[in-house]
Amino acid sequence: MAFFGPKPKTFKTAPYYGSDPFISGLNLTVVDANTFTISPGVARDLISDYAISFDPLSTGLQNITVDLRNTGPNGCFPVPMSTLLPTYNTVYCVYLIANTAGTTTGSNNPLVNPAVVVATGNEFLPEGYDAYRRIGYIFVNGVNGPNTGPVGTINLWIQSGNGNERLYQLQTSRIRFSGAGATTYSPISLTSNPSGQAGIVPLRNGIFCTFTYRLAVGTAGDDIFFSTDGYDAITAPSPFVVLIGNTTTTAQSEGNFSLLSQLNANGTDTQIFYKFSGAGGSIQVNNTGFVDSIGTSLI
Repeated sequence: MAFFGPKPKTFKTAPYYGSDPFISGLNLTVVDANTFTISPGVARDLISDYAISFDPLSTGLQNITVDLRNTGPNGCFPVPMSTLLPTYNTVYCVYLIANTAGTTTGSNNPLVNPAVVVATGNEFLPEGYDAYRRIGYIFVNGVNGPNTGPVGTINLWIQSGNGNERLYQLQTSRIRFSGAGATTYSPISLTSNPSGQAGIVPLRNGIFCTFTYRLAVGTAGDDIFFSTDGYDAITAPSPFVVLIGNTTTTAQSEGNFSLLSQLNANGTDTQIFYKFSGAGGSIQVNNTGFVDSIGTSLI
């Protein structure tokens, strides 16, 4: 899976975001294969106390429409999506952007008339814009799928939530693992491309992810553990370890669970771990979505 967005910045002191909610509104809604909209709302600029506000009363617009076929504000930048042709489904950062010229910082002096840009490279601010805040992600169909439309168009998903956490759920879940169960903790990649099904979880620590699982017949008496880091140090149930027990020999067993993921040591994969307590049968694990903690994820 490819991931486009800026490199993390180093701050001498933590940015001050004021006492108001860090982000409110600004929900992403897919319209069609090439466009999505942003609802009214407000967010703090990444590196200052500027508040960037999209207000229908001042703009006369009920939403901002972003078109992947455009290059620049309310489109892609610095390069158009049509030139990228991602090999696998790709995650792109979406930013609310504004111009600070003539405006002092602070909640009482919001930046108005913002635009939105899909970052197709690390230098994603068009000329005339210097304030920005990531407000979400989009997923784009790649050459190897699984796709919901042509390559370079939006892979369908639903975003929900209002505030610092947003839930993303794909229309088509991703198979993350399918095969014989291991009896020692083994990683399940959430960003690689097993069987051509690219992961959709960004490369970040501590992303809360949602999954479904399906157990094959023949796993009676085996407990199944899912773990954030491959250890049982915290007793299940917890955000870090999930225990699924009482599997059956006579029918398939299905269910769902949620778990925090963890970035691997070299920063190339977001993953969870699983194991069987005994020599069990086989299991399939699908990733159905994840929670974007947008209030604390600063890029």
